[in-house]
Amino acid sequence: MGRVLLIRVGVYAAYPALRAGLRALLEGADNLAVVATLAPGPSAIPPEVDVIVADFESSAERFDAPPGAVVVALVATVAQGVALLAGGAPPLGLLLREAEPGEVAAAVRAVAVGLVVIDPAIARQALRDRRRPPEPGDETPDPLTAREIEVLGLVATGLPNKAIGLRLGITENTVKFHVATILGKLNAASRAEAVMLGARHGILPL
Repeated sequence: MGRVLLIRVGVYAAYPALRAGLRALLEGADNLAVVATLAPGPSAIPPEVDVIVADFESSAERFDAPPGAVVVALVATVAQGVALLAGGAPPLGLLLREAEPGEVAAAVRAVAVGLVVIDPAIARQALRDRRRPPEPGDETPDPLTAREIEVLGLVATGLPNKAIGLRLGITENTVKFHVATILGKLNAASRAEAVMLGARHGILPL
């Protein structure tokens, strides 16, 4: 059996008690090691951190993570999570603060390998908000091909490119090409935004 990958985690929160709570929550999880504790304001993030678990006090709060950082955000309410999604490219993980310790640990493991994890209640509300009737000035996206719709549907399930390729019998590079084309046609900045826009325009079912 292969060696279990150790995921190095940094925790971020506004208050010392919250930071201590996040550390305690994650330190007992299998194959996770908390290696950094981060507070608001300028702070250097150690290069050995693989995933940052951040407790957001408000939807307006912005965590100054470095480009490309993998973040699991914990929010207090569904509305706060939807606002965070609407504010730009979302973190790879987005959970309610009430999530069980096992759920947070599972989200960390998932995002560490490139998957997207969004609490179902947040995802459903975000999709409902996206499916409003078109307004004057809304741009209609270029139509997706049947294959692109298949790929987008599998992206919506959280599968990475390699798994999508295996499911469809195509190479990983071909999947990457399809994903890039989908993002361009939908004018989406991320895979998660492409899924939400696909649902909004009726390309994907709710």
